[in-house]
Amino acid sequence: MGKIFERHVWCVVRWLVVTGTAGRDDVGLTPRGRLIVSDAALALFRQGDLGRCDIEEYDPDVHHDQGL
Repeated sequence: MGKIFERHVWCVVRWLVVTGTAGRDDVGLTPRGRLIVSDAALALFRQGDLGRCDIEEYDPDVHHDQGL
């Protein structure tokens, strides 16, 4: 009977702790948890892989999180 070898692939996990306010700081959250970043922060994030991210222009009149 052959041997079964397990192969473990470890990945690096990094946490981003967001303390800023959406629309005011470079990185902030809306009350409902939508991540809002400045153009400068987005340029930095784009140095990594954003392939599974939805990116759209922030408009406070549209993304205002009413009704909380």
